[in-house]
Amino acid sequence: MSLPFRTQIKSLYPEIIEILENNKTFPVPPRTQGQSDHIYFSQIRAYIRELDFTLSEASDNLTDLSTTHDQWMDLRAKMTGTERTHDNDVYDEFTKTCPYPSLIGKLKKYVRSLTAQKNELTAILPGNNSSTPPPTATTASTSLAHLPRMALPQFAGNCVEFPSFWSSFQAAVGDLPNISDSVKLSYLKSCLRSAPLAVIESFPLVDQSYPQAVDLLKQKYENPTEISRSLCQSLKQLPTVRKGEYFCRDLSSLVNEFESLICRFTQQGENTDNIHIQLEIESKLPTFVLEEIYRAKETTPAWTTELLKQKLKAILKRKEDISAMNHSSPQKSQVQPPFQKIYSPRNDSPPGPRSSLTFNTQTARRSNAVEPKLPCLFCNVFGHFSPSCQQFPDLYSRRNKLKELRRCFSCMKEGHTTPQCRMPMKCSSCGGPHPRALCANLLPSNPQFTSRPPQRPPQTYQPSQQTNSSTNPTSNYRPILLKCVRTTIFNPDFPSCQYEGIVLLDDASTNTYIHTTVANALNLNLSPSSINLGVFNNPSITALPTYTTTFGLKLVDGRSLIIKANTLNHLTQPTPYVPFSNELVYEKDLVRNYQNIVPSILLGSDFYYEIEPTPIYRLPSGYHLIQTLLGLIIAGKPFGCSNSVQITNFSSQTTVTEPPNEFFSLESIGITDPSPTKTDDSVLQEFNQTTEFSNGRYQVMFPFKSCPKTLPLPSNFGLCWGRLRSTLNSLNKNNDLLEKYNKIIEEQHQLEIIETVESPNNFHPPLHYLPHHAVINPKKVRIVYDGSAKLPNSFSLNDCLHPGPVILPELVGVLLRMRIPKIVIVCDIQKAFLQVSVHPNHRDSIRFLWLKNIQEPLSLENLQIYRFTRVPFGLSPSPFLLAATILYHLRLNPSPLTEEILPNIYVDNILFGAEIVREAKEKCDSLINLFSNANMKLREFISNIPETIDHIPLDDKLNGHKQKFLGVGWQIDTDSLFVETHTPPTELSKRTILSFIASHYDPCGYISPSILPLKLFLHELWSERLAWDEVLPEKLINSWNNLINDWQIGTVQIPRLISTLPVDNRIYQLHCFSDASLTAMGCAVYLRTFNPISKISQVSLLFSKTKIKPLKSNNKLTVPRLELIAAKIGTNALVYVYKELSHLNITVPLFLWIDSSAVLGWLTGKKPYQ
Repeated sequence: MSLPFRTQIKSLYPEIIEILENNKTFPVPPRTQGQSDHIYFSQIRAYIRELDFTLSEASDNLTDLSTTHDQWMDLRAKMTGTERTHDNDVYDEFTKTCPYPSLIGKLKKYVRSLTAQKNELTAILPGNNSSTPPPTATTASTSLAHLPRMALPQFAGNCVEFPSFWSSFQAAVGDLPNISDSVKLSYLKSCLRSAPLAVIESFPLVDQSYPQAVDLLKQKYENPTEISRSLCQSLKQLPTVRKGEYFCRDLSSLVNEFESLICRFTQQGENTDNIHIQLEIESKLPTFVLEEIYRAKETTPAWTTELLKQKLKAILKRKEDISAMNHSSPQKSQVQPPFQKIYSPRNDSPPGPRSSLTFNTQTARRSNAVEPKLPCLFCNVFGHFSPSCQQFPDLYSRRNKLKELRRCFSCMKEGHTTPQCRMPMKCSSCGGPHPRALCANLLPSNPQFTSRPPQRPPQTYQPSQQTNSSTNPTSNYRPILLKCVRTTIFNPDFPSCQYEGIVLLDDASTNTYIHTTVANALNLNLSPSSINLGVFNNPSITALPTYTTTFGLKLVDGRSLIIKANTLNHLTQPTPYVPFSNELVYEKDLVRNYQNIVPSILLGSDFYYEIEPTPIYRLPSGYHLIQTLLGLIIAGKPFGCSNSVQITNFSSQTTVTEPPNEFFSLESIGITDPSPTKTDDSVLQEFNQTTEFSNGRYQVMFPFKSCPKTLPLPSNFGLCWGRLRSTLNSLNKNNDLLEKYNKIIEEQHQLEIIETVESPNNFHPPLHYLPHHAVINPKKVRIVYDGSAKLPNSFSLNDCLHPGPVILPELVGVLLRMRIPKIVIVCDIQKAFLQVSVHPNHRDSIRFLWLKNIQEPLSLENLQIYRFTRVPFGLSPSPFLLAATILYHLRLNPSPLTEEILPNIYVDNILFGAEIVREAKEKCDSLINLFSNANMKLREFISNIPETIDHIPLDDKLNGHKQKFLGVGWQIDTDSLFVETHTPPTELSKRTILSFIASHYDPCGYISPSILPLKLFLHELWSERLAWDEVLPEKLINSWNNLINDWQIGTVQIPRLISTLPVDNRIYQLHCFSDASLTAMGCAVYLRTFNPISKISQVSLLFSKTKIKPLKSNNKLTVPRLELIAAKIGTNALVYVYKELSHLNITVPLFLWIDSSAVLGWLTGKKPYQ
């Protein structure tokens, strides 16, 4: 039973011995003659920083050792006689080999010694380590001795706040006569953040720099025009006053901010008695307040802003007095049920205690519950509070609804956005700056999927009867935990469609259920059914409509469990859940670690025992540790738990909406109706808030999924050590490769892309090492870093990072826009990912290992630890961070050129065009300057008119007539695009033929007619059910040979430029032709360019798409129906091209040409077709 404690102590013992043997001391350093205060105090501060690290290391080890010892002693005190006797022998034997009790006292004494040394060093510093420099003049000290010390002001770049900041800084530091200007400059830098700090950060700490830095700051931020503009903007952003119970609070906030702004306007010498300010304030007021103000205006012709302010104060005082009288009058007492709290729209919380029941009945009297006075904010229905809304049950749907209503995510008010929110609500559940209705701990987040398979129509109706019941009491102080575990749920028909959800194990339920939203999100096959539901304290049985479905669960041993279940719209109320981690084995109290979750699946008795739940250990907290095939579970009742109230809740379905029956889905056609985007707006918002320009580069922070200090991310040091050994074994086979590999790392170190880690034990969490290996190409060696590397049952760095929203343009759209201008210039950003800097606090998560000397073998003495200072390629958010940084930079530098290239930047590739050579050269120069401001160099310029890039250095241009852009060939001398056709395979199997077809990269469909017969042949192979590497039968080989007899190896070219007509008088039309046969469908989109003066028109193929008839629909889809699908494909393609070429002002209507009278009848008829 004591094995976990002995293991923990044994792991701490060597490190504590090393600390005590080193016995570092930090005496006060002697001061040399002529040494300045600044240098001496810098030396003292360096001592203190080193002392803090040693003290932290000793304190942490002391805490861990003492805590483990106390837990072991508590366990021994609770042991029975036999257990205690056995553990006595274990304890005696263990303390002989590992005499740790004596270390606790020694470590305490060492920590006290370090603390005393720190206090002694701190006392030497000016101001005794306070943030305000001490006044050295005797009179100042005497006159201000009764005042408490005050922190120095901070300034982050808001010019409105600069006068107040500078006044405070002058009083605290600038006006002190007995400190040097160099010290004042040091204090000034400590008070600045972000952009202001960047302005003077490079100034050396000498006396001459201080007045120069002050002048520079005043020139930039003491700008009356800019301050007035910011004040006017703040006036427009004042919150709107709502009616009802929010009125007094909103009006008080408006008056306070209004008075503050008027004061600032006056300080700037602005005239506040103008109609503009008065109208802005009046626009924020409700109607009944405006009526009072306009009545006052009628009696006072000389109306001023001051009178408006006084009138608002009078209205506010009268309303507050009336409200106070109402609250102080006696109210009729009401008896509240146990654990029932009176809720108001202010706290925005649902009534009633938290329940952990599956299907239950509310025994407390509903007549005593508080009814909401306002309708739900999300569904606009009375009868429930906003956090209890079932129509919008998850965080994703609620945020979308607020976005639709144009309300703030922080306070749910109208009139401003989240970044502008001045009064964010405080969550009553987790204490975060958000409303309870948007608390992530209480709501399921939107599922993230790796793919989205097609929706399926429901199958046959099969009624069935099922009964289910369960109950569980709620706890007074410490929650009782149900058997909940987080696992991967997937669609058996499309295993790549997955969702991370909570499974609730309930052997009191006879059947298994899955939440309807999860089933729909996974696109499970749903068959209509019904169940008879019985609940506690109710003898009747209720028949409910439902759907029967099948899904899969991934087990920890790598296998999968396929489960048949029913769907329900509501499984249970939010229930407490504690995810398992190794640290919880030693904790006595888990209450602070639990979170409220809503299960996605209720696993009943029909599959409960398939996952083999086995209790294995009772934790020090009293909860039980349960082993299952889904993972470890913490469940049960804690020590000291008392259940004084039994509460039962009832929840049932009233209606089940049958999913629509679609006769065919449009999977894999390349251009589908856009699915709802599930972009995490908070990731992009956090990026914009934390990104800053530092040391000539943009500096970003990684989008961790939770607080970096609490991430369950292992260091991976051992894994990286093993991978480094394997990499070295591979590189040592060729000394030239090893030298090239080492040269890359040395070059990156010289360019400050990576930096040496001098103190490996000093880090900002999370600490993580990345393994790396070589990718060898004929021309060069490249180092690849693996952000997905992880140990079994642990997380990788990519698992802990948000990949970020996809903000790249459509690749096909960029290729389409490439064909419009007469002159096209293409370039890319040199080593784009390595031009974006990583914040120093996040660099310890991207460390890696290498050798100090490549001539010596791998050992701890020959080990060098590096960490990236730039964003490495290989992390899941790297593409997002690069794209977002470029977007951020372009939006800070708006111009017509940035608007042109914004939709034409794909990762690090940039496309722009011109009509004449001079215009093209000017754009080249402007673009080079624009990106050089972000420390990004443009290179590899190519153009169809070489004259336009003659002034570009040779090293920054690509040579040769054959080039590629976004994977598509471009013949520069003839200005044509081309697609290469490859040599057919000689060994014929299903794998080699599929590989051959997929090897032809043709995103715009220029050779789709040639590829279609090959797809049809592959379709035939699938119906033969051959193995992947099985040699084809002779019959199929003959068919294949007949196909490739006419196959030509080479290139298929198409002119890049769509039209040579004059640009000024062009009229554009889009035409799409769609058709179908018994085996396939297709469409082709053309752009017709017409000159109304010369009456000349030119037509160019832009895009085409083919699709073969699905395998499983041979008897269902007739030719007319296939023609209809082809029309749908053509419509999608037509709209897609129209949107991507929206800058051309294409004339409408768009033209879709079909040759099927049946389809025309369906589309123009009034009856819905089946």
